[in-house]
Amino acid sequence: MLIILLIVILSLIVVTYFSENLPKQYHKFLFWYCMVIFVIISMTRPGSYVSDYLNYEKYFYSFDEKKTKLIVEATFLWISEFVYKHGGTLRIVIYIYALISIPLKLYSIRKLTNETIFLLSMIVYASNYYMLHDCEQIRLAAGMAFGLYAIYLKVEDKSKIMIVFMLLIGISFHHTISALILPLLICPKEMGWKWKTAMALIIPISIGFWILNINPIISLPIPYIKERILLYQIAISEGKHPDVRVINLMVLIRIALFYYILYYYDNIKQNLKGLPILLLCDSMSIASWFALSEMSVIAVRISQLYGFIEIILFASIHYTIKPIWVGKTFTICIAIYLFIQNYIYNQFGFR
Repeated sequence: MLIILLIVILSLIVVTYFSENLPKQYHKFLFWYCMVIFVIISMTRPGSYVSDYLNYEKYFYSFDEKKTKLIVEATFLWISEFVYKHGGTLRIVIYIYALISIPLKLYSIRKLTNETIFLLSMIVYASNYYMLHDCEQIRLAAGMAFGLYAIYLKVEDKSKIMIVFMLLIGISFHHTISALILPLLICPKEMGWKWKTAMALIIPISIGFWILNINPIISLPIPYIKERILLYQIAISEGKHPDVRVINLMVLIRIALFYYILYYYDNIKQNLKGLPILLLCDSMSIASWFALSEMSVIAVRISQLYGFIEIILFASIHYTIKPIWVGKTFTICIAIYLFIQNYIYNQFGFR
């Protein structure tokens, strides 16, 4: 599977250097090419290579138990029950999640970008979040697909009812999707100097929380959140979720790229309509990494949720660098680094 994925990434890298000269029908073909290949890889990947596979298997066979219902979202239980009662296995559930998650995700990315950014986004996506979510954390992957579609609806000023509906579906797949409510509510269509200043300050403030050992989420007076935090704290105390290294090279790179994109906001905004909410999500991703680091599993999940939009943001950097091929190469180098980092640290099952 690793070889196939590498071939896909390399083919996209080659094509992206000629994307401006390709006829429109070729871009449609590339969209379907990415979708079909990513779905097939997710479906056919050996279960033994999925770190959460044993947990999914346990949940699949205990969908009607009270303990499972407390920790697993309703959609996984409903799908598992339906598949189990019709003689299916966990592999069928994985198929269903791949068919829900990947097409909707790629459709939303395509709508939020143009042909050039889409191809670069696919390279970044395949090098990081595709392997991390769609081949590992399938519940989060499906929830994120609906969350990303809600972001697209927000950017295009679509029906608020539809946005809420998409968010509710996303939350039913994974509870952390509820974190998208905040940026969807507060993000403006355009960002003036006040908003830019506020976003520039979010990260230093969150670092201050980390240094002072202040965890803002613990004090939230919401029973469901308190219950989830308690479960995570128990898991951490049992060693199921190891501590994270808060300051690392990737975090420093992400911070540098965030401020770089913020500096070139006006330039990028001309070509990327959804930049305000994407940049706000990115700032919240980095901020949550620091502010919630005391509870590593929550910090990782929330940071990854907000950070998913980096596959588009990193691709948009090429608008700020001339000539164009140098800008594309810069984004591709970021993707290669992400791929190597994930492979070295074995965060997914491509061993």
